[in-house]
Amino acid sequence: MVNLSFEFSIFPYSLKIVASVHNKNSTLDKDNYRPVSILPMMSKIFERSINSQLTEFFDHHFNPYLSAFRSEMAVRAHF
Repeated sequence: MVNLSFEFSIFPYSLKIVASVHNKNSTLDKDNYRPVSILPMMSKIFERSINSQLTEFFDHHFNPYLSAFRSEMAVRAHF
């Protein structure tokens, strides 16, 4: 399931829950709320698996002495 999600660049909707939390002042004003992500344990497993796959991929393609460059490129390639 993790590999299919990674292959198709789709994160399961059921693992990304966002709730609105009241922040300040009036509860009727939508600007007084902030989004909060509620992450189930399964989403952390996905995150770790994808992180290990990306790290392994980029470790084989970049010089290990270019760690800052490698990290920046990993983030850009992921998005």
